[in-house]
Amino acid sequence: MSGYLNPLVEALGRYLLAPGKVHADDTPMPVLAPGNGQTKTGRLWVYVRDERNAGSAAPPAVWFAYSPNRPIGKVSIRNPI
Repeated sequence: MSGYLNPLVEALGRYLLAPGKVHADDTPMPVLAPGNGQTKTGRLWVYVRDERNAGSAAPPAVWFAYSPNRPIGKVSIRNPI
């Protein structure tokens, strides 16, 4: 099923990058560590486009991504985990 959503996810990513200004943040969150019944820290990444305050008529958009860790310099909207 998720394969059918890939074109939509890719189009949303292109739309978010179009204006050249994107706000991003990551939030640590506990996730279940497979096999040992304990939790570890994963990351929820959010990318936001909203230029309404600048007078833009473009609709705002938000895109979420999950990564099991925080690899420095490797996570971006162009290359999500």
